[in-house]
Amino acid sequence: MTIIFLGDSLTVGKPGVSYMRFLDKDSNVKHINLAKAGETTTSLFARIKTFDILDQANHVMLFVGTNDVFSKLSLLPKSNHPKQYQNAFLDRYQKTLSYVLKKTDKVTVISPLIIGENITNKANQILHDYSTALESMISTYNNVAFVDVQSLFYDYLRDKPVSDYLSTSLKDIMADVAYQSLTEINDISKQRHLQLTIDGLHLNETGAKLIATKLNEIL
Repeated sequence: MTIIFLGDSLTVGKPGVSYMRFLDKDSNVKHINLAKAGETTTSLFARIKTFDILDQANHVMLFVGTNDVFSKLSLLPKSNHPKQYQNAFLDRYQKTLSYVLKKTDKVTVISPLIIGENITNKANQILHDYSTALESMISTYNNVAFVDVQSLFYDYLRDKPVSDYLSTSLKDIMADVAYQSLTEINDISKQRHLQLTIDGLHLNETGAKLIATKLNEIL
């Protein structure tokens, strides 16, 4: 069995840790990571037609969407994130799904995650709207599953001390790539008073294991 993972740096694991590191191992199951740092629904739809290996997939995991909002953070105060952004996101996701479903009949869509561990911030409110709309769209498909990891993170963070730390510059994000070991990654998270991420966006060990545990239930 071949499972192909499409996503962004949350799946790549740079910076931080990839949840794929903690997925259950099975000699009869092959995991292929085709994720790319910075991936959005726009870039994925442009890239996906180059993946000949999709023809070998028994199951495709789609984990994109967080960067669709993160990449527009600078526009939030001016535009209040117009509805057309979300509509365009859903349209691109639907087109990507249509293409993937031509290659395999089993697809799992993973919700967008978080932008900052303060779940009440504006970016997370918008991202939550994206996730809700995406789940509604996925419900119209008979052969596509939806896994809500955003709610999983919300539930975990709800009763924890909140840190507003969030790396928004590419320079800061790339600097965190230098942290390779789990010990280094977890230590920098603690220094920043973060629970599930290394920088408010990318996963630390606890965050990665939380997602992996959920995915192991369905894989």
